[in-house]
Amino acid sequence: MAGTSEADTPTFAAEHDPKLRLLIPVIVAIGFGMEGIDTTIITTAIPAMAKALQSTPLQMSLAVTAYVLVLAVFIPVSGWFADRFSARRVFAVAPGDQRHLAGQIERLERRLTRSAFVFGSP
Repeated sequence: MAGTSEADTPTFAAEHDPKLRLLIPVIVAIGFGMEGIDTTIITTAIPAMAKALQSTPLQMSLAVTAYVLVLAVFIPVSGWFADRFSARRVFAVAPGDQRHLAGQIERLERRLTRSAFVFGSP
């Protein structure tokens, strides 16, 4: 290409350290694996969560569906954040954000359960 210099071309971490060619995909795979395990744990814990919150598993499925939907929405958003603020920072902050989001969804589910009792839903 005419008019481009070596300083203009992006360099990747794996070009500087060949060990990173394997390490980076492994770290990303662990992140996706944690997300899959998290979703599986929540889905299989629906009956126990429903009993603890004194609601039915059907009512709990609304909270789990909302959780999984929000998680799916934040996958591309986290990609944008990684491009903007560096993948290392976003990856380090993400587990705390996920726990915060789970707490918010739990509080929403409790409110929905209470409002269902107020409005006479079964």
